[in-house]
Amino acid sequence: GIDTGDEKIEVAWKRDDSWKKAIFPRSTIFNSRNIGILADLGCTITSENSKLVVRFLEAMEAENMDILGKTDSTSSFGWQPGNRFLPGLDGGIALDLDPSLRYWADAYNPAGTFDAWKDMVRDNRLRSKFRFVLAASFAAPLLRILRQRIMMVYNWGGSKSGKTAALKAALSVWGDPSRLMFSFNSTNVAIERMAALYCDLPLGIDERQLAGGNQQNIERLVYMIAEGKGKNRGAKTGGLQQMQTWRTICIGTGEEPIARNTSQTGVSTRVLELYGGPFSDEREASMIHQLSEENFGWAGPEFVRHVLLAGESEIKDRFACML
Repeated sequence: GIDTGDEKIEVAWKRDDSWKKAIFPRSTIFNSRNIGILADLGCTITSENSKLVVRFLEAMEAENMDILGKTDSTSSFGWQPGNRFLPGLDGGIALDLDPSLRYWADAYNPAGTFDAWKDMVRDNRLRSKFRFVLAASFAAPLLRILRQRIMMVYNWGGSKSGKTAALKAALSVWGDPSRLMFSFNSTNVAIERMAALYCDLPLGIDERQLAGGNQQNIERLVYMIAEGKGKNRGAKTGGLQQMQTWRTICIGTGEEPIARNTSQTGVSTRVLELYGGPFSDEREASMIHQLSEENFGWAGPEFVRHVLLAGESEIKDRFACML
């Protein structure tokens, strides 16, 4: 892994007339006590045959060491060494994730057509709040280049005004918005891990009211996201686990503001609040809900291609002209 230095191995097995694959640490695959985890994925490994399977895999690797290929891998999306970027411009980097995260990782496969997506957003870009939320999604990969702080863009106001529709459109820049969107009812640990996975990509959190009246927890979440790193946690074998880190622009929605009169000053400096829904017509918002779930994942990688063609120095110069 280019982000950890660990070496892992990919194994494959045939089940129900199709091949399944999984990537695990070598300490899992070549240990008869640990390899049983493959049974949960459909591999026919038991406590009785696990030692034989490990011996077979050991012998097969030794016999084919000269022809087994190697590849770089990463456990997060976003910028990678060599000006590579996931999703879309991986340059041969394999995505190495826990199988439980595959549902969210697969959300970055494009669907529909790019032309249909452009038709969806073209006229709606005339709506200032919609355009702002959409621009925040595109801006997430620029944080590393421009050395800017993580922030939250929070759109709040009455219901049925299209806040969630605009959020879906923003997330559809990169992938399937229905999978990529979280709610404020998610635990801080879950959001921390998703932020680390979606590094350099927008993090969408919907419906602030689902968190109830726990204002302190909401503010703690804002600080955690803006900090760009998770908590230090001990490892079972001693020492510390690898710390989760990220860069993101968090886009949130709700029916009430995040910063209040009693909030610490740091909350208001980390959150850019937009009051009022992006749409005045509920039917237009409904169309965005539908179209963004049918056409997604095209604009983001295309945007990154243009970023790479422009070069970091030109982007920095253009940004300086805006200040």
